[in-house]
Amino acid sequence: MGVTQYGKFQSTYNDNGSSEKSAVADYVIEQLQQYAMRFCDESDLYRTDAGDFVIEDDEGNVLDVVQSRAAWQKQHRRIFAAVKNAKTKPIERFFSTLEQLLQDMILPGYVRELNATAAEDEEAQRRLDWQKRNRYILTGADFSQKVLQALDRYAHRVHSSLKRSPQEALQYAIKKEGWQYQFVDPEALHYLFLERAYATVRGDRVTLLGRQFIGPSLTPEMVAEGRGNLVGFNRKKIELRYDPDDLDAGAWAINPRNGQGIFLKPVERIPMLDDAAASAAIEAKRKNMKAVRDAYKSLTADAQVLFDFEKFRELEDSKAVAEASFLESPPSGALLPAPPKSNPLPAPPTGDNFQAQVAAMISAEPYIRERSKRVYLSEYDRYKALLDAMSRNETIATEDLAFKSRYEETMSDEQFIYFADYIKQKKQPL
Repeated sequence: MGVTQYGKFQSTYNDNGSSEKSAVADYVIEQLQQYAMRFCDESDLYRTDAGDFVIEDDEGNVLDVVQSRAAWQKQHRRIFAAVKNAKTKPIERFFSTLEQLLQDMILPGYVRELNATAAEDEEAQRRLDWQKRNRYILTGADFSQKVLQALDRYAHRVHSSLKRSPQEALQYAIKKEGWQYQFVDPEALHYLFLERAYATVRGDRVTLLGRQFIGPSLTPEMVAEGRGNLVGFNRKKIELRYDPDDLDAGAWAINPRNGQGIFLKPVERIPMLDDAAASAAIEAKRKNMKAVRDAYKSLTADAQVLFDFEKFRELEDSKAVAEASFLESPPSGALLPAPPKSNPLPAPPTGDNFQAQVAAMISAEPYIRERSKRVYLSEYDRYKALLDAMSRNETIATEDLAFKSRYEETMSDEQFIYFADYIKQKKQPL
C-alpha cells in the first residue's frame, strides 16, 4: 500500500518478529532492493547529521553519543524500548489511533474490549443485538469505506510531532526540500508482491489452493522451443507465483529450463448440458494435439533416415504378389502356382524381372514351408511317421531330429520295446 501510494521509499525499519524474518519477507526485500530501495538498521534512526549515534532512554532523553554503529548497538542492548515506542514501532500506536477515529465516527457494530466489566459486556451485547434487529450493522464494503475515511481524516489533521498534518508535511518536503514521487510500474509492483508456491504438473495443468490452472493454447513454435507452456513437465514440480487475493487473475509458472514465466489461467468447469462449451474445449484440445504433431514433424524433417523403405520397395512389392498368389493351395510338389494352361510359359527371367521372381520365391518360402508341413494328431503319430521316413531313407529335418531325441527320452520301457519291434519289421522285406 505504501509503495502504491507514495512510490519508492528511501528506507524502511523492520521489527525482529518471525514474520519480518520469514522467507516471504526476505524475498520481497530482495526484489525491492532491485528498484534502488534499501533497508536500514534500527541504529540509523538515532544517527545525527554529523554521523554520530545518540543513545536515548525510554523517555527520549539523551544518555550518550557514540561514534559508530557497533558502539551504539553495544550500549543499546541494555536499553529496553517501550511496547509502543513511537520511533521504532509506529504501527503499534497507530492501531489505537485508528480505533479511536472509528469510534469518533459513531459507527454501529462496535465490539467491546476484552477486559471490559460484566456490566460493560452486557451493555455492549444489548447494543449489538438491537443494531442487528434493525439492520444497522455495516457490510464489509461499507466498513472498508469508513476505514478509508478515517485514514483520510488522520492524514489531514494536525499532528503535534509535525506541527502540521501529514499531507502538509508531504507538500512541504516536495516544495521546499525537493522530494519527488518515484513510482514503480503497476505490472512490476504486482510482480514484486506475488506469493510463491510449488506444485506438480499433471498433464498440462497444476492445482493451486484447490483450483486448477492451465497453460495457454499451444503453437508449434512454443512446443519446439519449450517456452510458454507446460509441455514436457508432466509429474515434475515447478514454482508458481500468484496473488492470493485474486486467483481469478491467473498465476505464473516458472519455466525451469530458462526461468521465464508461463501465464496460467483458471480452468473453467464445463456444465454437463452446455454442448457449446464442451465442443469448444474439445476443439482446443485438438489444436494443442495438432501443434505437438506439427512440432514433431518440423523437428524431424532434417533428421537422418535410419531405415529407407524405398530400398526394399521391390522386395515388398514381390512379397505382396506372392502372398496374393498363395491364397489358394498350390499343387502338390510345386514351389509356385502353375500358370494357367491357356497362357504360354513365361520367358526365362533376366535382369530386373529375374530379381523380382527371386524375391517372390524368397518371400513365398515361409508360406510354402507352412503349407507343406504335415499335421499329426499326437506326438506318438509324429514319432511313428519319422520312423517310416527313416526306413525309406528320406532326409529328416533338423527340428524333426530334435523332436525324435526329446520323445525318446520320455518313452516308457513298454513303448521302447514296442518301437524296437516296429523298426525290425520295417527292415524286413515286404
